[in-house]
Amino acid sequence: KTFLGVAPEFVALHHRRTGSRVFLHIRRTRTEVPQGEEKPTVLGIGVEGGFSPDKKYTFNDTYQVFVYDPSGRVEGTAPPGKFYPYPDPNYPSLVEASVSEIIKRQSAAASDDVAVWEDAEPKIISKYAEDLVQLNNGVKVPPKGWKCAES
Repeated sequence: KTFLGVAPEFVALHHRRTGSRVFLHIRRTRTEVPQGEEKPTVLGIGVEGGFSPDKKYTFNDTYQVFVYDPSGRVEGTAPPGKFYPYPDPNYPSLVEASVSEIIKRQSAAASDDVAVWEDAEPKIISKYAEDLVQLNNGVKVPPKGWKCAES
């Protein structure tokens, strides 16, 4: 009926409110991709000398269809029901269409990442900045572990 994300502890509540019993369970595993350690020299993404848009991780998604069984609900435990592997040719066409649409929309959202960006605008220096003097107030702030001073 809907394309909502529901955490396992709220499946029973969602079922009481909507009557939905069929859910898509998505499990994403992350694997680190080894990369070279080059420091960027230009403020930019995807340009020479800038930050690399290459992913540091690869993701592998597995899908299962979960059918909730409200008769076996015990408070404080995982929702009762059964997981079925996806894809399965025996699914009804409505379930198959819903699952494939969710997967398609999820992958379209992932492709909207920024591919290239560069800060190419020249920096405008204010006429007041040339003669601006930085006063020494006698306080040195360390890069780590600093605390607010009482005023």
